[in-house]
Amino acid sequence: RAPAVAAAGAGAGLAEAAIGSADIVSSDVALGFASLAMGVFFVVLYRVLLVVVLRERDALLALAIADACRVHGGPGKVVVAILGQAHCQGVRQQLLLAQGPGGPPAA
Repeated sequence: RAPAVAAAGAGAGLAEAAIGSADIVSSDVALGFASLAMGVFFVVLYRVLLVVVLRERDALLALAIADACRVHGGPGKVVVAILGQAHCQGVRQQLLLAQGPGGPPAA
């Protein structure tokens, strides 16, 4: 009987070890999920902040371009603005909005 009890005791130790390793795996999965969720949160936060900063910068650039057109533009004069691609569409929209419902002048 003693060897059977010893074998049962060894089996119980294996079962406890298996349950313990399941707890480790589940905590690793939870930690991985938390890390992923935090990563997604920061990506979304970065994207929102980037959009806000780009829109603010687009408005400032459009204002500067419009001011340059008023000061230096006119018949037979050209004002050139060099923009990065990230700002082209936003600045164009801002300039069109500032110009009013008549739209851009005929080219």
